[in-house]
Amino acid sequence: MSKEAKEREQKAREKAFRKESQKIALRGLGKSASSQMNTDKESVKTKGEKGMSEASTMIGSTGSSFQESVKGQFSKKVTQVFEEQKQTLDSF
Repeated sequence: MSKEAKEREQKAREKAFRKESQKIALRGLGKSASSQMNTDKESVKTKGEKGMSEASTMIGSTGSSFQESVKGQFSKKVTQVFEEQKQTLDSF
C-alpha cells in the first residue's frame, strides 16, 4: 500500500471515529433531556393536583362559612354554586 493510500485510510478512520463519537454524544444529550422532561412533567402534575386539592378544600369551607353567615334563598343558591365548583375540581 502506498503512503497516500495509508493516509486516506487513516483520515477515513478518523472521520468515522468522529462521526460515531458525535452520535454517541447526541444520544446522551437526548436521554438526559428526556429524563429531565419526565421529571418536570411529574413535578407539574404533582403541583397541579396539590393546587386543585387546596382549591377544593377552600371552596368547601368558604361555602360552609358563607351559608352560616347569610340566610335565605341567596345563601342556598351561592352554596349550591360553591358545591358545584367543588365537585368540578374533585372530578379533575
